[in-house]
This record gives sequence, structure tokens and C-alpha cells, in this order.
Amino acid sequence: MGPAQGRGAAAAGAMDGAKGGSLFLMLFIASLFIPGSFSVGPIGLSFYKLFLMAAALPLGLHWIQGRAGPIIAPDILVLAFCVWQALSILVNNGMSQIIIVGTNILEVAGGYLAGRVLVRSAADYRAFFRYFLTGLLVLLPFVLVEFLTGRRLLKHLLGVVLDTETGAYAKREVRLGFVRPAVGFPHPILYGFVCSIAVANTYYIYARNWLGRMIRTGFVVFMIFLSLSSAPMLSAALQIGMIGWDRIVRFLRGHWFLFVLIGVVSVAVLHMLLPGGLVGYTVNEVIFNPIGGNNRIEIFRYGLEEVWRHPLLGIGRNDWARPFWQHGSVDNFWLLTAMRYGIPGLLLLVLAIGISATRIMGAQDLDEEETRYRTGYMIALCGMVLVLCTVAIWGAPVPFVMAYLGAGVWFYAGRAAAETDTRPARRSAAAARHPRPGRKTLPARSGIVTASAGPERGIPPRRPSDPRRAVPPRRPAPSGRRT
Repeated sequence: MGPAQGRGAAAAGAMDGAKGGSLFLMLFIASLFIPGSFSVGPIGLSFYKLFLMAAALPLGLHWIQGRAGPIIAPDILVLAFCVWQALSILVNNGMSQIIIVGTNILEVAGGYLAGRVLVRSAADYRAFFRYFLTGLLVLLPFVLVEFLTGRRLLKHLLGVVLDTETGAYAKREVRLGFVRPAVGFPHPILYGFVCSIAVANTYYIYARNWLGRMIRTGFVVFMIFLSLSSAPMLSAALQIGMIGWDRIVRFLRGHWFLFVLIGVVSVAVLHMLLPGGLVGYTVNEVIFNPIGGNNRIEIFRYGLEEVWRHPLLGIGRNDWARPFWQHGSVDNFWLLTAMRYGIPGLLLLVLAIGISATRIMGAQDLDEEETRYRTGYMIALCGMVLVLCTVAIWGAPVPFVMAYLGAGVWFYAGRAAAETDTRPARRSAAAARHPRPGRKTLPARSGIVTASAGPERGIPPRRPSDPRRAVPPRRPAPSGRRT
């Protein structure tokens, strides 16, 4: 084993412990909130990229060796998506974009493996959002300063030692009399998008403490509002509506199927009744910027034409055909993926998300706490899919989204590998706290081997010197039979 492999194995071993895994998880979440980068030759390295590069080997070893559960279909589909991304870019743009290829693989595959390997139990999932909420709390004063004054204090402070200008959001956009903050993210809408993923998760994770649940969930909604972005707010509204539905009709078996049915019918009716249809009404009456909404409709039309012209490998990093007055950004993640990497690239990613979501919904043997977490995960996933229809993501939100996708695998696959040793102990402790009616609970004794006559009764064996343990005399064997 070489030195690099030895270090990777040591780091992988550190992840096996609860403290080691939590440390890696904390470092990963923290790296997403730190803006700025430093240059190594032609490559600009941000903190999350540095973390993913350092953790790539131990994360990969964990995954290959099955320590995070068996290799499953979404794992293969995500890796296949990375390969298809690379193929599309190399065919369309050649070796000049090799750094972009490496960055894509690092952000997509590295982010997915971070969630896949570091989140393997309910405790890990709770830690994931505990660290995330801590990061939002640290950002709060900087967000308020930028929201009220327009001064990007965090960027100015870190700009002393880091490059905080490259790729930063330079526009000072005012809405409702306030400045839209971006803090450490590439755009204000991406800051709001990342916050929106925590709404339902926070509500269900902190369900045992009503006041704590309300404070934390309200804090997340407040942080979303500070972004002054329509799409994250619509995602938060959708999640709150789904939470309310779950609270009201959870007694009905199949209430989520009923929710989807009512939603589809409602969308169809509203599309027929509202002036300009549902999309037109939303653009003109609901969102903050109707001009931007109409622009998204035009982008979708021209982008779809680009997909049909290049259905297999897409256009890579090349520019797309559009009117001269149309700006070059594509405000739709799903459409942009199909434009850049073709229909197969989009299908690989959608299948990875769809298969994982289906298996999460069908997961068995979940206790009450894990079932709550699953509900929060799926509601937030619906909100995430909605927002990605209105915005493209780049930078730190990419590995965060992929980590969230990987963090859902433990519900149906990674959980067994993470909790095989601890689950019997948890069940024994639960049985001791809540004994079944009519069954007497006996105190546990360590180091005692029960006698064959009384293991079920918990009768300890007598010592050899105990007179009550005298061995009875053997009966004489019947005649004619060998003893």
C-alpha cells in the first residue's frame, strides 16, 4: 500500500466512528458557506473544492468497500451522469475545457459521495441540518447588513486574504426598498434556494420540542425572505402547505397520493380559468419581477429548440442560439442540463433522483423518528425540484444539492451498514423503557452465562462451591445397555 493509499485508509477509518464522520460532515457544511478562493496556477480553489479534493480518496474507499451500504442504482447513475458530462464537453469543446470537466466531476460526484458516505443514520442526518442551521446563524448578521445597507461585509472581510471578486455577484439589485443579499453564494436566488431546503427538514427533525421547532423553522423562513427571491419563497410556501396537509390528514392511508391527485386537478383547473393560464398569471401577478418571468418563458422556448437540434450530446459549453436582445443565462436547471449534455444526460440525473425518491418512499423498518425525517426529506425534495425549474445553479449549491441527494440513501440502503451494530442495543434500550404488558423486565447482568435450564427466566448459574449445586448421583444403566 502506497503512502497516499495509507492516508486514505486512515481517513476512511476515521469516518467509521461517529465523531470522525461528524467532523468530516461539519467541515463539508462549513466549506460551503465560506466565499472566496485562492489560485493554484490556472485553477481557482474555493474551500468546498479543497475539501472535496482532500476527501475524495477516503470517501471513494468507503463507498467502494461497502462501508456506506451496497452500491446501488442511483450511485451508478450519478457516476454515469458525470461521465456523460465529460464526454459532451470534450466532444463539443475539446481539451481546452478539461479544467471544467474536472470541476464538474468534483462537484457532482464528490458532493454526492459526501452525502452518501457521511450521512448514514438518523443521527448523521440530524447533524447535517444542525451544522447547516449553525452556518445560517453565523451568516445572519452579514445577511442583515447587506440587506439593509448593501454593504457586502463578509466579502470585504475575507477579501483581505482571499479572492472574493471572481465569480461574485456584482449587481446591487433593490427590491421592496432593500438590497438582495448574496453573502457567500454566487447569486441572491441561490442563497435563498439553499436556505429553502431546510424548511420541512427543520420542522420534522425538531418535532419533539414544539417551541424549538417553531423558532428554527421560522428562522429558516426568515432567512429565505431576506433573499427577496420569488422561487425560494414559493418553495417555502409549497413545503408549508405540504406540512399542513400532513398534519391534517395524516390519519388517512395514502394521503400523499390524494394530495398529488388534488394538486394535478387543481393545476389543470387553474390553468383553464386564470387569465393567461397558470404560468402567465404567476409571472404577471405573483413573482417580484414580471419582466424576468416573461424572459424565463422565452428562454424555455428557445432553449427547447436547442435541445431538439442537439439531442444526444448537447452543445457542451458553447453558446446557444437566441435573439440578439436575449441574455445568455438559462434560468432553468433541468433545461440547461438538457441543452449542455443532451437528453441522455438529463435522463441519467432524473433517473438517479427518481429511483432514490421511490426507494425512500417505499423504505421499510423505519422507526417513528426516521419516518418523520423521511417526510421532511421528501417534502424538501419537492420544493427543490420546483425551484430548479426557475434557476440554474453553480458554485457551492451544486455539491450541496448532490450531497442532499446522497444523504437520502440511508433511508433504504446505507442505514443497515451504519446501524447494524447499534440497532439491537437501541431496541433493547427501548424495550427496557417501554416493556410489553404482562412481561416482567429483569435487570441486565454483565458477564453472566445463564444455565441451560433457565436462560429465558434469567436464572444465574450457581457457583461450584454452592451446596445446592451438588450433582445428583447417576442412575444405574439398565441391564444389557452400554453406558
